[in-house]
Amino acid sequence: MSSDDSSQPTFSGKSDEDAATFIRSIQNIAFAQGRQRDDEWQADYAATCLDGVAMRWYCDLEEEQRFSWSDLRRALLQRFP
Repeated sequence: MSSDDSSQPTFSGKSDEDAATFIRSIQNIAFAQGRQRDDEWQADYAATCLDGVAMRWYCDLEEEQRFSWSDLRRALLQRFP
């Protein structure tokens, strides 16, 4: 990934945003970085992309959900269908 932060996906949980699209963006970046099998890295990276309602929601999640990409991904889709 380049040092240009404008290419970093963001997700704030607004009604016009799609959680599935955000998740695919995170997975694409992980693949480009060779981290597609690094569950914790993907969860950590996704957290840096959250804002607004989504960030407040994330802060209230159980620790296990915050550190596991598979759990975080599932929780995102459940909370922001």
